Amino acid sequence: YKSGTTKFDLSQVYYGLKLQLVLYMEAVRESEAKAHPDKNVISAGMFYYNIADPIVDEKPGKSEEDIRSELLKSLCVNGLVSTTADSIRHFDKDFTGESSVIPVSYKKDGGLSSKSQVVTGEQYDIMCNYVKGKIKDMGLGILEGDIAKSPYVMEQKSGCDYCSFKAICGYDEEIKGFEPKRFNKLGAEKVFEKMKGEKDDGGNVE
Repeated sequence: YKSGTTKFDLSQVYYGLKLQLVLYMEAVRESEAKAHPDKNVISAGMFYYNIADPIVDEKPGKSEEDIRSELLKSLCVNGLVSTTADSIRHFDKDFTGESSVIPVSYKKDGGLSSKSQVVTGEQYDIMCNYVKGKIKDMGLGILEGDIAKSPYVMEQKSGCDYCSFKAICGYDEEIKGFEPKRFNKLGAEKVFEKMKGEKDDGGNVE
């Protein structure tokens, strides 16, 4: 649950910028697996829900159903839905075309549209293993005393934008060697390819 407008972005997961949602989901899945050792526990979905009080314009002729539909769309979660074990229909069993509850839509031929935020079981495992490795590396870095400045820029946004410790940090782009890392937004297919590559190779894929 977020009070802002946080959006799930696989690129940010890959770069280690936003790992919270995946970690929470995997913690829940592992807990349920321990509680039900005879079951195959599947992650049906992980989402950000932006807490809001949306306002809908009641134009003349607009029906109650139209208003309800607009309200639902404005409150639609964002994240990832599993394509395993009919998870999509468990979340929203009645929709055709585009769901107003989860970030999924169907094409005319019945297949999932390219804008659907979905993940297969294999992709989920790749992502979770990658994130666990990322967290381990970060933890070891902290224990080893790695406190180097490491700012980044991605899509005109910086990790320093809302930082309260700029005066303490002393980061200054005018100083040689202080250039921020620049991350490019990647498509889902490329992200999973890179995540799998790093896992298989045991190194970094740039």
